[in-house]
Amino acid sequence: MDLDRAAELYNEVGAAAVEQIGTVDTKILVYAESDEGDLEILVRYSDKDAEVVDSLSDTEPVIEAVVDLYAYLEQAGEKHAWKCMEYVVDYGQVNVDISYDEAFCNGEELWEKSPKLLEKHFPGKPHR
Repeated sequence: MDLDRAAELYNEVGAAAVEQIGTVDTKILVYAESDEGDLEILVRYSDKDAEVVDSLSDTEPVIEAVVDLYAYLEQAGEKHAWKCMEYVVDYGQVNVDISYDEAFCNGEELWEKSPKLLEKHFPGKPHR
């Protein structure tokens, strides 16, 4: 696997999210989960002054970036493809948590775990 290419693809996920939101002065969560190759993706964001967590109106560029990243990792070999990824851009600081074994709140559907993900990353803020 070409690590520079992998890093570039990870960076494209954050860049796509920031571009869609229009600013890096916010906190963004891109959660992606693989279920036997099928990807489920959640994108949420909120800034410090906002009372709620918002969804992107158009997630297509972010979804495309995640799909491209995951396809590259799968092509590189099974050991590189994650089960889930929590990609957080927190006012320009990027943190990526990856699990190769199980997803966050494993066994739940994405709509079921969404409130737990939001509480983890945006404590006390309801989703709009």
